[in-house]
Amino acid sequence: MWIKKALPESYDKFDFEAHIDKSLSYNENRRILEEKIKPLLKPENQLTRADIKNIEDIEQREREKRVEQTIKEWKESKALKIVESDKTEILKSYIDMTCKGFNNFLIVTGRQGLGKTYVTINILKEINNDFQYKSGYITPLSLYCYLYKHRNELIVFDDLDGLFDKKCVAILKSALWDTNGKRLVSYETTSEKIKDTPEMFEFKGKIIILTNELIGKNDISFQALLSRAITYPLKMAFDEILQISNNIIENSSLFVEQKILVNEIIKRNVTEISNFNFRILDRLIQMVKYNKDKAEYLFQQALQEDKEMELVLRLMKSEIPIKEQIDEFIANTGKSRATYFRIKEKIKELVSKSHQKDICPDY
Repeated sequence: MWIKKALPESYDKFDFEAHIDKSLSYNENRRILEEKIKPLLKPENQLTRADIKNIEDIEQREREKRVEQTIKEWKESKALKIVESDKTEILKSYIDMTCKGFNNFLIVTGRQGLGKTYVTINILKEINNDFQYKSGYITPLSLYCYLYKHRNELIVFDDLDGLFDKKCVAILKSALWDTNGKRLVSYETTSEKIKDTPEMFEFKGKIIILTNELIGKNDISFQALLSRAITYPLKMAFDEILQISNNIIENSSLFVEQKILVNEIIKRNVTEISNFNFRILDRLIQMVKYNKDKAEYLFQQALQEDKEMELVLRLMKSEIPIKEQIDEFIANTGKSRATYFRIKEKIKELVSKSHQKDICPDY
């Protein structure tokens, strides 16, 4: 922080919070603080506005270097084993196409915890570890600058908040579709942050977006962006999730008795409508390692089962007539017949298609 650098010895003696006016902007508050701390400054610590700006620029560059080094080490680490399936083979082909320049834009969707990042990154490590990675949050201006900086590279945007903002979508559209053989991206602004970036540049890179959902997919501009992409939904049926989970457990570092316990806990507690994924599986494995006697109780609390969905699923699997199912649902929940059918439809969407004939007959 610039104040701490200006007052290395008096920083703890000055109550900055007491002098901040929340009705004023950051820059206005800063100018007021600069005036108030002048009496505390030694001559050698009296920084000009240019000095403070220079300090902040240096701090920003240092932060960026640390982040880049962390990502570099992560990319260069050995690729981890992927549990292969038809879906991962398809995804591997799409990623290979993109790496080799037969596609400029790939979007991988799927609910959280089913391995979008894990599978994509480890496929990339096997094929080509020369890629850039960004997650967290991004603004239109920072997206423009980031694309310029990596204009000739493969970029992975992972659940990046702000990426589907209308301005960001406009920038991505320009970067991912050529006009007369060139993908030209432009951005007009008076911001000083763009001083090292031209107002227009040619983007020759490729982009992979990993996202839980396509926010704004009904917007015309967003539809235009999607038309530039191969979109692959990494969806898994319940039986596929269990199969991959079994492989993960078998290849884990657990002792034999611990592996048996993990499988038993899953069998007793996980159903087609459970919020179960590979992140939750990893937590269960850690719970068993921590305390095998408490593991199942801890897992049950973390699973956050929807009791109404659990009830409807049990009724659907039963052999009792539909009218009696509805009556039991109303008696247990106090909710309506229509609610029963809404929950039933939601369950049909969640369960494996391979099991629907057994547990979701058409009434």
